[in-house]
Amino acid sequence: MSIPDCSQSLELLAKAVAERDTLRAFCGKTQAQVDSLDTDLAHLAKVKEVLRKLVETTASASIQQLNDLVTAGLQDIFYDQNIAFEAVYFVKQGKPKLDMQFVIDGEARSHDLVGGGVIGVTSALLRLVEVKLFKLAPILLLDEPLVHLSARYLPGAAKFIREVATKFGVNVVMVSHQKEMSDNADVVLEARMSPTGLKVVEV
Repeated sequence: MSIPDCSQSLELLAKAVAERDTLRAFCGKTQAQVDSLDTDLAHLAKVKEVLRKLVETTASASIQQLNDLVTAGLQDIFYDQNIAFEAVYFVKQGKPKLDMQFVIDGEARSHDLVGGGVIGVTSALLRLVEVKLFKLAPILLLDEPLVHLSARYLPGAAKFIREVATKFGVNVVMVSHQKEMSDNADVVLEARMSPTGLKVVEV
């Protein structure tokens, strides 16, 4: 009795398993990106509420200063786009309201109709403004704030955030895997695996 040659079937099975593993890895990476963007949007919603409370005790001039600062940042970073930020104050049913929108090429868009990179930059700038206006402790923790930002915008974004932080007197502690961020840092700490475990070293 002869034994059938299964080599071709085994080869096809190996390829199928490899494709499955590749798809799993891709799906895991995509889900991580979605989760990160959801975190940015959630914080943007919290900042929106903080700004709403701020409007109740500040003049419209403060809103304009906020718009000017964030717009300046967006236009400096997204140099090839016509983009602006608007915090809009209004009263609805006797209660003060604050809404945020972006104006791109003259067209108003809500935050869910712009890219993740724009959201990340705006969120970081608003948090800097939050620390300054509320006279909070001059330290800001950011975890991969620009992970969704296109590579061509990273140098400008890193430089602008540094300039604003310096102007406001805020120390920014940032977790990032982007070289442009570390290039603009005063101190860079790197986590490395060693035979004895994880070590953090200054580079």
